[in-house]
Amino acid sequence: MQGEHVLSGSTGWQFACPALVYYCLTIFIHERFPKSVHEARLVFPRRGKDMKGLLSAAAIGGLLSVAGCGPLPPTQDDVEAQALQLKQATDELIQSAVQSGQAVVVTTTINLDADPMGDFNDPDVAAEFQRIRWSATQWTNINDPEAHLTVGNSRRAFDIGPTGNFYQTVFGRVLYQVYIVSPGTYRLSGANYQLPRTEIPNPQLSLPKPIKPSALGQVVLTKTNFAEFNKAVEWRDASYGTRTESWTGCTAVHVMSGACVSSQKFKQEVTELRDPAGYRSVTQKKDVAGAMVTVSLKKDFARFTIKPGEVLLVDGFYADPPISNYSADSCKQVAANDVRCELDSVTFTRMSTSLEDWRNASDPAKYGYAGMSAVLKAMRYQEPEILAKPVKQPSRWGIPYQLK
Repeated sequence: MQGEHVLSGSTGWQFACPALVYYCLTIFIHERFPKSVHEARLVFPRRGKDMKGLLSAAAIGGLLSVAGCGPLPPTQDDVEAQALQLKQATDELIQSAVQSGQAVVVTTTINLDADPMGDFNDPDVAAEFQRIRWSATQWTNINDPEAHLTVGNSRRAFDIGPTGNFYQTVFGRVLYQVYIVSPGTYRLSGANYQLPRTEIPNPQLSLPKPIKPSALGQVVLTKTNFAEFNKAVEWRDASYGTRTESWTGCTAVHVMSGACVSSQKFKQEVTELRDPAGYRSVTQKKDVAGAMVTVSLKKDFARFTIKPGEVLLVDGFYADPPISNYSADSCKQVAANDVRCELDSVTFTRMSTSLEDWRNASDPAKYGYAGMSAVLKAMRYQEPEILAKPVKQPSRWGIPYQLK
């Protein structure tokens, strides 16, 4: 096929990673080709004025091999080389995005290392860390619901796909995350997080009655179990084992010389102490009830607009669990383990930032991202339009805002 490079077996890459193919396509040919990967026929254009500066074949190879999509799994000797390929490909990707009419957003969430949690052997500490670590906020393009970004710890693009971040760095209590997005207006559309030690509402305990849909949105709680581990001391009785002793013995001796003239092999089972009785430190596993929570907003909590080729720094909003407020009477069983409730209010914590704070973080060039560093030098700060109202409630991360 003239003018295009087909991603097939002839390239040497066996595509076992459709998610990676999808994000390469959505990032690089979002404006030119159909949104469906299948309609786009898995091709990269070799040239075209609106696609100038796409990833090189070597960079694409680096992305695929590091993601485990190559014909053979990487060996230990390949790790450093592949890490370098991934870094170079990411660097080129950020530059290409701006050149090809996409845009770059840098936004904020919490820096988990800024506030020491304590001893993770303590189940209370572990449950709290689980709660704050997996919280993520979603921004969605108002004209294209498939174009969104997922902001939060453990949300790298190479872990979750194109909605994740491609680079992150910290300053103070803030974690900065770099995203590639399609131009347009983005609204804060929801969040997801985990709630260990939580019992979800049971609508079957309430009298059936019509449920009025909320103009704000809904929350879905999925029943699940979380494993907790406790250190304990318990008494253990002594344990014994047996071993076999074998030897060769003389069964007949010459009377005059005393020499052995006949021998035989003997065996004997011997009981021995393996572990003395006493108290032992043990780790005990316990399953506790909890919920996976998904919040979906109909109203706009906050929004920002980004133009083709722009690079913006925008305040993030952290979903500090639990963020949703609802009445148990508004809940309905919608699946075996899912309960959906109508929202009364929702609260996010604003993670304010500035260009000055950003510049105090480590320069990406320090870690080998010279191209990304150059792109981000053109970044400007844009305050998001906030439709929620600040509320007076304690927060260790920032200023809480609430929408009803």
